Amino acid sequence: MRALQKPEWVIVGVIAVLVMVVVFVRTGPGDRRAGAGVNRGVQGEGGEGGEGARQRGPRRTGSPSRRTGAGSMAPSVQPRKRAFSRETTSAAEGRTEEGARAPGAAETTLPVGELMADPDNPARLDAIMHVLEQSSKTDRYRLLRELGRALAAYGEASVEVFEKVAGKLGEDSDLRVLLRSYFRGLGEAHPALGVALASEVENRFRMHSTRASVEEFGRRIALREVVSGWAAVDPDAAAKWVSEGASRSDRASLISGVLSSWVTSDAARATDWAIALSKAGSSDYALRLAASLWSNRDLDGALDYLSRMEPGAYRDVVATGLMSAAARRDPDKAFAILDSVSPGETWERAAVNLAQGLAREHPEATAAWVRDNLSGHRQVSALATAVNVWAARDAKAAAAFLSTLPDEALQDRLFSIAAASLAYKSPGDAYSFVMEIENAGIRDQALESVVRNWSARDPAGAADWAAGLRSAEQKQTAYTNIALQWGRRDKEAAAEWLRSLPDEPAKYGAIVAYAAANVTFPDRKTLNQWRTAMGAKDLSKAEAVIWIQKADLPASVRDELMYLVR
Repeated sequence: MRALQKPEWVIVGVIAVLVMVVVFVRTGPGDRRAGAGVNRGVQGEGGEGGEGARQRGPRRTGSPSRRTGAGSMAPSVQPRKRAFSRETTSAAEGRTEEGARAPGAAETTLPVGELMADPDNPARLDAIMHVLEQSSKTDRYRLLRELGRALAAYGEASVEVFEKVAGKLGEDSDLRVLLRSYFRGLGEAHPALGVALASEVENRFRMHSTRASVEEFGRRIALREVVSGWAAVDPDAAAKWVSEGASRSDRASLISGVLSSWVTSDAARATDWAIALSKAGSSDYALRLAASLWSNRDLDGALDYLSRMEPGAYRDVVATGLMSAAARRDPDKAFAILDSVSPGETWERAAVNLAQGLAREHPEATAAWVRDNLSGHRQVSALATAVNVWAARDAKAAAAFLSTLPDEALQDRLFSIAAASLAYKSPGDAYSFVMEIENAGIRDQALESVVRNWSARDPAGAADWAAGLRSAEQKQTAYTNIALQWGRRDKEAAAEWLRSLPDEPAKYGAIVAYAAANVTFPDRKTLNQWRTAMGAKDLSKAEAVIWIQKADLPASVRDELMYLVR
């Protein structure tokens, strides 16, 4: 081989520099900064951005992150605290990637590619928001799910863009859909990044009623979405991380996330993993859930798996999980399986599941069987299911059956449960059920549940009925529940109703509830403080103003409330 001359060396040197520049641009500063934190997985041909690239999940590098709280296998990405609120974020600086989209990512009709190519151009984001605003509710939810997954495919480069999109959404329901799909998409394409970001999400709670609250979104929900998406792509890696790296407090939720995806692709292996968890000392929750999910999708497959199991505790748990689906299709087969379960707590669980399956078609016979064969809280649970179905079909017959139960405390609890369910369909019958309750405390709780469910279906009708209540305390409880439901559903109509109420504590409690309906809370302690305020018997106009001023309300809602208490 001849020696290269000087000009040729220069050409080779230039080519080498160009190659290094190309590698630098494709990799991006985010890859070098995050290092091992953002795992690039198993490389296919063409490297990370080429065909065949596949995520294999977080890899362990050095000491684990203490901020993620995800245990010894937690990824080492260290993002800042992320509330994903509706405040518009500033333009991204130091972008990590130039819109490198993961192969095989979800497609969408929204111009996501244009947005990622030019994320600092407001017109790109405005174009997406215009499509969302012009779409129907059903189409908007579909588009939001597509948008979340499409953004997630770009990995770390999408984080600042995602926050901008989230900041533009005006409805909590829209934000919740986007958040869930984004984190699921991260689990599918960039699980290490997804785990790290999900671990930083702030919890947000919403008041559902004067007694109940729900987690609107938060760290645990985000993590579950990540592992669910991850398990859809690589269930072994997701299961390994949940088994070995997730914190104990998160594990039940994350197991549910893994199984919800894994059962759809390989139910037998998912169930094998659940058995392994039980053998390692975990509760039987995972195994019951795996069997339940499997039987709801493929009862014959689940029954075949059961038939090949050795008699014993694990078989009994699998039988418990599939019992409800078996009872719905073949009651005789379900009773035969129940007879094969060893007596004890597992048998009682299996009997409850059997009753819940039977109750859909045979509520009367199910209620009688449960009365004669179960006791304690298991009996209450199973009877509640049967009586709910029965009352919806024949309220008088269900009430007559409950009146035959020898335990008056049990009667009261079941009348309360049935009344709450019946309120969606027949408020008048529900109120009749409430009046059958002897215990005053349970009766008040039941009345509250009836009003809550009634106002979710027909707030105006519930408001007209509540106006006739003689008890000031019951009226205030009813008004606050109506305001919570109506204030989220139709702000203008709810405000008009509030303007029509006389000045009294019940009105001010409803005004505070209207405010609470339009905010989310950072923790349950704050939520409970609001709940106490709206139920105060001597709540004054001045106190209502203080609570309105405390709330982080949209301007239009704040103005309306201040008008109401002027």
